[in-house]
Amino acid sequence: MFRRSFEEFLESNGVEFAVQGNCFLFPEHHLEILLVPKDCAAHPDLGTDTGAAAPNDRLYLYEDRWYSGGDILRSRILSRVGRFRSIFARKCNIIAGSSIAPQVAQFLDQYHAYGNAQCKHRYALVSGEEVVAVATFSKPRPMPRGDGRTYLSFEWVRYASIPGTRVVGGMGRLLKAFLKDAAAMGLEAGMPVEVMSYSDNEWSTGGAYLQLGFKKIGERDPVKYMVDSNSYQRYSVRKFSLLDPKGGNFYEISNMGSGKFLYICP
Repeated sequence: MFRRSFEEFLESNGVEFAVQGNCFLFPEHHLEILLVPKDCAAHPDLGTDTGAAAPNDRLYLYEDRWYSGGDILRSRILSRVGRFRSIFARKCNIIAGSSIAPQVAQFLDQYHAYGNAQCKHRYALVSGEEVVAVATFSKPRPMPRGDGRTYLSFEWVRYASIPGTRVVGGMGRLLKAFLKDAAAMGLEAGMPVEVMSYSDNEWSTGGAYLQLGFKKIGERDPVKYMVDSNSYQRYSVRKFSLLDPKGGNFYEISNMGSGKFLYICP
């Protein structure tokens, strides 16, 4: 049912694809989408050898995400396979600061897979009167590194753009704006500056970070969740332990973990 639902979605939007098992291939867009049905989501061992040339990116689409993600998730998938409008970040204005906190929080709750998160620094790209992308960064903390120096370290916590739209250069433009402010904070603190971030391995291999000059420095282990079979809501193991699951129908999944990336400011 899951696979057929996904196939019908692609066909109804005129998307060309090939299929090998649960792997959907989009060679023109250098993309593979591997379906993760709930019956194998606890220990996903999907392999990487599809017999095709290695893609630039791979997306793992879990069954719970497909049924809970709604139009936002479907728009993101269509964008990855070439169904999008383009907005150029260089033609947008940047707004930043605490005054836009409510607007950024609403944007992330609406368009980011994990919603809003508490962050110190907020930036938004605006095209006309429309916010088209946002980025948020943590407050800094001193971080000793192997080169003997202590860095003023920030975490890039969230980035999101509006569905159905590719904001060309959006991540780079927002990062550049933040780095300008971070450099001033670094000078004041007398420390060099670094930015750390994580890529969701369900959604990408982190190629966008590499293009921005980040280096991959590690991986975070997969995380286990319990999923409600009716609502497809994910619960962390800790939150699930606080529930009263009597009469509920839950199943266990393990996500794909995340990649860790680091940018050292020149």
